[in-house]
Amino acid sequence: LLDFINVLSGDYLDEEKTFVSTLMYALKRSGAFLLELDEREIGCLYIPTSNGYRSGWGIVMYDNSPGGSGHVRELLEMPHKWFQQAGQMLYVNSEHHEQCHKACLLCLLAYDTQVAVARGELNRRMTHAALQCLLSGIQPSNIFETYSKAKLNSDQNGFDLEAQAKALHLNRSQKKRR
Repeated sequence: LLDFINVLSGDYLDEEKTFVSTLMYALKRSGAFLLELDEREIGCLYIPTSNGYRSGWGIVMYDNSPGGSGHVRELLEMPHKWFQQAGQMLYVNSEHHEQCHKACLLCLLAYDTQVAVARGELNRRMTHAALQCLLSGIQPSNIFETYSKAKLNSDQNGFDLEAQAKALHLNRSQKKRR
């Protein structure tokens, strides 16, 4: 169990859940990449956790073969490299980082992430920023606060942030085709 209850503040549970969900898929993809495996050989799920005082989220990573194959253990022996690779999987390159907000085929979108996308549980850009904070030893609460406020403002003003991001992406795609 990768438990984030002592790392995240617990003040922004929705954003923290999205962070953990997105990071889970990035860790799965980056782990498969580092070990040169098919992604289906590593399984993952996120679960609620509690330390008796507050609630949070954790990630369970496991080998998908009966009896285990030691892949997750191997990844746990190189945590910094694993998490850095997850950050790179989320970033891809500067053009991608500018254009992709939630998930796309270059970073997170795959067969196993379809349900998470439909539920709104992936946010690549927020997770990348929060992960960079954590890798630098900084609490990412201000990132979660920013995304929480942006979501609240878009809900109150009837402004659909996601629809605007998709429209911008479609406009750029159409311009490139011309």
